[in-house]
Amino acid sequence: MSSSRREFLKVAGGAAAAGAVGFPAAVRAQAKPGVPSDPIKIGILAIRAGIAAPVGTAGLRGTEWWTERVNKAGGILGRQVQLIVEEESNPKDTVERYRKLILQDKVEVVIGGISTGVTLALCPAAAEMETPTTP
Repeated sequence: MSSSRREFLKVAGGAAAAGAVGFPAAVRAQAKPGVPSDPIKIGILAIRAGIAAPVGTAGLRGTEWWTERVNKAGGILGRQVQLIVEEESNPKDTVERYRKLILQDKVEVVIGGISTGVTLALCPAAAEMETPTTP
């Protein structure tokens, strides 16, 4: 059974968002023919200012820790993981940063969106952009 790149990234993004500690052991694989050699870019929307900064900072640290473990284990299908971090702030600015992650930075999945107002604003953009997103 073969799976598409999008299906794989949905699973990998979900595991990253969940902070799956055992995930690196499952991804130790040699690069397969037909698998790109460039890094897998994961966009992060993190709150780093204001009252929710401790939550956003902790989530970002956990994701960075996961990334280090995955990369030390050989990456995902032989591809290294690269995080691209943007600030989560008000809904309007965060949606603009979300679009930037996808259109300019070319991320393959976006993780983040803690506050309800931002998450509600991101939903239409996520549906329009058809990019796996884990708010």
